[in-house]
Amino acid sequence: MYTAQKYINGLKQAYYANDAKQQWDHFEKIIHGAGQQDLDKLRSIYPNIPNSLIQLLEFADGTYWREYEDMVEMDEKIIDDALQMHWLYFSDCINNGGTSQLFIDFSPSPKGKLGQIARFLHDPDEIEIIADSFDKYLQMLMNGEYNFITEDDMAEDNC
Repeated sequence: MYTAQKYINGLKQAYYANDAKQQWDHFEKIIHGAGQQDLDKLRSIYPNIPNSLIQLLEFADGTYWREYEDMVEMDEKIIDDALQMHWLYFSDCINNGGTSQLFIDFSPSPKGKLGQIARFLHDPDEIEIIADSFDKYLQMLMNGEYNFITEDDMAEDNC
């Protein structure tokens, strides 16, 4: 058995063992593997690409912006069409031992506001609006007395 297949089998078992059978089963129903043309292009650009990565990409190409997007929690103020998103990335943050990325959203949904601040939080993946504007984001940081600076307060959700 190939390493990639062992990994996939183990990953499935881990999902099942951690009461996440429903998420895995949903993922298996909507999954897309990379096409041969894309794999050939990867091989031409990266001739030393590991075979195990190719095998994983054949199983799931890693593109969240297909039907996978429903596995990432999205704030209703954000449009659900990745091709129409117009975001300006401006910061990385560390919070609660994880990382976040901050964006100014110039393409909000009808429920959102132009210029709202979106935060992508990894693990668990979610995207949410944390301020209605950049000025309001800065005001939030000032109102919190810049508590993202001290180690004790970095555990707070300020980014």
